[in-house]
Amino acid sequence: MLRGGLKAVTAVAQRRRRETGPHTELVLAEAMAPMCSLMEAFQPLAEAAAAAMAELGRALQPVAQQATGSRCDRPPWATPYGPPPRRR
Repeated sequence: MLRGGLKAVTAVAQRRRRETGPHTELVLAEAMAPMCSLMEAFQPLAEAAAAAMAELGRALQPVAQQATGSRCDRPPWATPYGPPPRRR
């Protein structure tokens, strides 16, 4: 067990120094395990949020079309307050 612990410490130290060794893949897998389980836990929440945002976008689409179609006499980039005053 002591020899295995020394190998693990050596592998982690190599990874911190950005070196590669025979156990680099194992160290990376062990370090990424909590992140992978966290991502798996949050996946249903992310899917539900994406579905809610898509539904909100569909619900707001008629309002957006109505707002953009209200002024036809000026281009969409023009301000409704007229041109800025000229400097003298």
